[in-house]
Formats: sequence, C-alpha cells, structure tokens
Amino acid sequence: MKKMANEIKTGIMIVMCILILLFLTVKTGGMSTFKKGYPLKVRFDYASGIKVGAPVQLTGVEAGEVKDVAIDYTQNDIRVILTLWLDNSVKVHEDSKAYIATMGLMGEKYLELSRGTKDSPFLKEGSLIVGKEPLIMEEAMDKAMEIADNLNGGISDLRQLTQNVNSTLFDNKGQIDGIVQNMNETSKNFKEFSDDIKSHPWKLLIKTRENKKTDDKKGDKR
Repeated sequence: MKKMANEIKTGIMIVMCILILLFLTVKTGGMSTFKKGYPLKVRFDYASGIKVGAPVQLTGVEAGEVKDVAIDYTQNDIRVILTLWLDNSVKVHEDSKAYIATMGLMGEKYLELSRGTKDSPFLKEGSLIVGKEPLIMEEAMDKAMEIADNLNGGISDLRQLTQNVNSTLFDNKGQIDGIVQNMNETSKNFKEFSDDIKSHPWKLLIKTRENKKTDDKKGDKR
C-alpha cells in the first residue's frame, strides 16, 4: 500500500512537471501551433545565420516567429526561404520590407517587417516577400579597408602637392616678393589718389577738361 502511494506521488510529480514545461513552452512562443495565425514567406540571398524560432517583429512589435528556414534551388540559383508564422491580428502591407537584424551588438537574430504604406493592400496568406539583404561584416570590413587605402593614397598625393607648391614658392620667392611689392605700391598710390580727389574734387574737373582739349587737338590734326 505504501509502495503504491509512493508511485502515485511520483506520477503526480511527473504530470505536474510536464504541465509546467508545456506552460513555459507555450508562454515563450515555442509552440505557436496553439496560436491562431497564418504563414508568410520571405526570400533572401543571404540569411545571416537566422534560425527557426527567431522572433518576427512588425515596426518593432513582436508579431510572430520564424517557423522554417530552407534552401531553395529553383531557377538554377540558391536562395533562402524563411517561412513565418504571424498572429492573426498582424497585417502586413504588400510593399512592406523584410530584413534581418540583431538585438543588441551581439544579440539574437530576428526578422523585422516595415510598416509599408497605408494605401497598399495587405498580403494574403502564404504570400512571398523579397527580403532586403543584410550587411555582411566581412564585405563591410573589406570596403572599409579599401576606403582607408584610398584615403592614405589621397593624403600622400596631397602631401606631395604641398611639397611641390612649397618648392615652387621657394624657387620663385624673389619674383613673388616683387609682385607683392608692386601690388602694395599700386594700392598705396590708388589710395593716395582717391584721398586727394576726395579732398580736392575740382582737380578731377580740371583733368577732365585737359583731356578734352587734348582730344580736340588730335581731332583737328586729323
């Protein structure tokens, strides 16, 4: 009798553990078959390591999960097809964009759906979205190195140009100093002339008459 009581207790404990496990699994979304929803498909050339069970968000709000990740070999090409399971309350516009993102710097991969435009109709069950390709870190690093190399080359060219300019200025320093001096003298003479005219405007009138007489004499000679 005592042995039977122990077996009953053990059985009850096992059943309770199974129920708790089922509850936690459903609570965390691991068994979405109990939820009412519909499938959508997203096609990528590169899946960036996303896995089955990854969350799906619509404009940053949890909307479902990734139910399947499969490689598609149709049309002589290799593509990745993600099957999403979305809650019935979630509606996705036809022009919505799908892309793979990461929660935090090194966090979990998830699939994000953009809102789309309000005038666009909603997608039907089983529709296919062409995903926006995620950034591949290796390619980004290669591009950054290429930009850095080009920048270093540009800096070297600029440094060489500066050296050439400095050399040219040094070789022609005497001529440049002469030009600058002439410009300063011209500017000084013009300023003195301008100040003189402002102080004695009648000189300009006399100068104009003298120029006119000179022009008249030239005209008579012709």
